[in-house]
Amino acid sequence: LLSINTRGLRNRSVRRTVFQYLKAKHIDVVCMQETYITKNDVEMWEKEWGGRLFAHPSTCHSKGQIILISKNLNCQNIEFIDLSDRIIGVKFIYQDKKFVLFNVYAPNEVASKKRFYSLAFK
Repeated sequence: LLSINTRGLRNRSVRRTVFQYLKAKHIDVVCMQETYITKNDVEMWEKEWGGRLFAHPSTCHSKGQIILISKNLNCQNIEFIDLSDRIIGVKFIYQDKKFVLFNVYAPNEVASKKRFYSLAFK
């Protein structure tokens, strides 16, 4: 499991390098923030990844959360949870156990961060 703020994956060469690295290191689940993925990118990026990709797209200049699941991870009943532009998740069964994983991208500014956490986890 890896979580990373990518600060943009719009560049195909950079994205390909990142995806190849993740595969080479056998990282089966990846939470990414600030990918700058748009609705039009989702299908292509999932094809490039070669596994499952779940996204809350944004603009090509900000935000864009994704969760990648490797095709090598033998999980069943995968469900996408899209709570907001800052909180996405997946539920799945792996080796007969239920898992819920969230990708949370909190604001950087202190006041916004406090407000975010007070509302997000009521």
